[in-house]
Amino acid sequence: MTEELNTGAEAPAGDTPNPSDSQDVNTDVQVEQEAETQAAPDVETLKREADKKQQRIDYLTKQKYQQEKAIKELLDWKAAQEQKSDLGPKPEDFETEEAYQDAKISHLAEQKLQARLKEQEALTKKSQIEKTRQELQAKAEVQAREVERVKPDYRQKEQVLVQFANTVDTATPQFQALEEGIFKSDNVAELIYHYGDNPDELFQLMEKHPYEILREIVRVDLSLKKSEAAPKPKPPAPVGSGGKVQKELHQLDGKEILKRLGVKS
Repeated sequence: MTEELNTGAEAPAGDTPNPSDSQDVNTDVQVEQEAETQAAPDVETLKREADKKQQRIDYLTKQKYQQEKAIKELLDWKAAQEQKSDLGPKPEDFETEEAYQDAKISHLAEQKLQARLKEQEALTKKSQIEKTRQELQAKAEVQAREVERVKPDYRQKEQVLVQFANTVDTATPQFQALEEGIFKSDNVAELIYHYGDNPDELFQLMEKHPYEILREIVRVDLSLKKSEAAPKPKPPAPVGSGGKVQKELHQLDGKEILKRLGVKS
């Protein structure tokens, strides 16, 4: 009877649990939990990072509005001072009518003088700009004649730029930067030919900031100079010349002609 009880209590050999299997399962679960913990930062960390970013945004926004406010106040003050100076003297500021009239006359004379000086300054500046433009165009014309020898269609490309200037607003900072970048280059004729051959680039430049326009023109200028400086491949020597330039028929003497024809003298 005892043997029967012992026999029934014994577990089958195949069902005996292995302690190492349990340890492996626990280890896998622990690794997965640690990975999830590392992959997902806690809520407090995310909140602190979001708060720092928002504080930075708030600071920059506040600084921007403070700068705009300071500029506006300065402009308002300047406008008020100009308006105040334009009003001229007030009668209550003078003891006599004669003194007031003298001050009024002086004020009007000063205004006229300042207006004339501004007008002369504008004319002088315009004259200087026109003179500089003529000098640059003269330099461009000298280069144009040289380029025209190699590129007979140069004048056609030049005319494309003239048509472009008649199409856009030449008073914009973009056009002024475009004109300055091209005509102040020492490679002006090649630039004119390039942009005359690629007019789409001109319209693209007009959509950029003046500084970017100048940068792009300098880049194109350097690229053109680099291609011009590249060594040109030598023309291949005539076949059968052994690398030497073969003489024309009229340059040969009698013996050489017979040799050329394969006739033995």
